[in-house]
Order: sequence, then structure tokens, then C-alpha cells
Amino acid sequence: LAAGLVDGAPCTVCGSAEHPAPATEGDGHVDRATEEAALTAHRRAEETRARAEQALGLVRERHAAAQAEARDTDPPATVTDLPATAADASATVTGLSAIATDPSATVTDLSATATGPSADAPGPSADVMAEPARSEDDDEDEGGTKTDPGPSVDELRDAVDRLAAEHAEEHRLAAGTHAAREALDAAEREHLGRLELRQEAERRAAARTSRRE
Repeated sequence: LAAGLVDGAPCTVCGSAEHPAPATEGDGHVDRATEEAALTAHRRAEETRARAEQALGLVRERHAAAQAEARDTDPPATVTDLPATAADASATVTGLSAIATDPSATVTDLSATATGPSADAPGPSADVMAEPARSEDDDEDEGGTKTDPGPSVDELRDAVDRLAAEHAEEHRLAAGTHAAREALDAAEREHLGRLELRQEAERRAAARTSRRE
């Protein structure tokens, strides 16, 4: 109201043409521009959170697939970096959970958490790195047969990526099937409705013919 007062013009509240002490904007005054900026920031935070939740769901699915693949496979005892891989996956899930609940997080933070490897993840132990390469004869047991080293970590990771891609494709196909099913149900309902109308018209025509006879 004070901003709209004009000298000599009546006040819209009291009707006086004199304005001896109009109010001034104090500290913390919120104008329309500030409100619009806050609304824009809120919407941006909601979009960031939605993206974080989607990425979190994908990471959890891949983590579960990796755990299932690891349970179905008997890895060799010499592969010591599998715990580090599991720790990376757990840390990624934890980081994405934190981003999903933080409205101030950005898409860059989300991408870095979802795709970046953990800098603190432990690598192979010094004993394993220092272990000399064994010859093919060392891989043979007393019976003369070679031991199966099992799948490598790269193979396990490839399996996880393949399962994630297959899951995404199945999800896409399922979505398309659902839409097609809904369209088919709608067409069937329309067909039944038209069939009922035609049968009703035939019954009415037969009744009129019977009355004329």
C-alpha cells in the first residue's frame, strides 16, 4: 500500500490525500521477484530429486543383480578385489540415497555419484600384487588336471551390465504391452456396446412388426 501512495491522491484505505508517514520496506521483505525465484529453485530441486530417485532405483537393481550373479557363481579365492567392488556398489547406493533427500543437489552431483568409482575403494592386497606369475604346470594338481579359475571380475561386471540392459528392455516391452492391452480392452468394450445397441434395435423392430401384424 505504501508503495502505491501518491502525493495529493487519496489513500485506498483511509481516503486521506496526505501521507505523512508511509511505511517502508524492512529487512527480509519478500517481493514478487523473490517469490518467483524461490518457486523456480523449488521446482528445480524437485526435478533433481526425481532424477536421483530414478538413478537410485537403477543402481539398486544392478546391485541386486550383481549379488545374485555372485551367489550363483563360485569365484576363485585369489580374486581379492570382489569385496572392493561390492563396497563401491554399496557406497554408490548410499550416496544416491543422500542426494535423493537433498533438494540442493545438482544433476552433476547425481552423475558423479552414480557413475564415478569410489576413490577410497581398496585394491588388491600387496601380497597378491607381489605374488609371482605361476606357470601352467603350477595350475595342475597332483592328478594332472588344471583347476578352473572361475569367472573374472570383468566377466562378472559384463554380466551385471548385460542383466541391467535386459531388464531395461523387458521393462520397455512390458510398458508397450500394457498400453496395447488397454487399447484392446477399450476396443472390445466399444464392440460389445455397439453389439448391444444393434441387438436392442433388432428387438424393437421385431416388436413393431409384431404389433402391426
